[in-house]
Amino acid sequence: MNGVLVSQADFLVAPAIVPSQNETISRSEVAGNRATFVLPLYLGIEEGDEYVIYVDTDGQWSWFTFGEIASTTEVVTRTLYDALFVGATSASAYYRIKKQSGEMRSHQAIYQVVD
Repeated sequence: MNGVLVSQADFLVAPAIVPSQNETISRSEVAGNRATFVLPLYLGIEEGDEYVIYVDTDGQWSWFTFGEIASTTEVVTRTLYDALFVGATSASAYYRIKKQSGEMRSHQAIYQVVD
């Protein structure tokens, strides 16, 4: 078996899904595609870093997108489809950053999804 152990202390700060409150996403508050994934500024951020952002649910859908860091002073935000949360009771969000020196991963933000 091949693999690499990575200390969770090396993980980047978790992203956020807004609006949410106390790790809870309300379907009524995100209806109309009003939820936003927020990739925060992270230690060592550089223009040109490549990112992949993920939202996984226990419902029918998961979502991801990718791009490149264009600014070291503004967070990256992406609109989330409200269909992502239909039928889900939980969701998790995280991201991966690819730099020339290697790849880094964030902690997961875990949410309960309610009506």
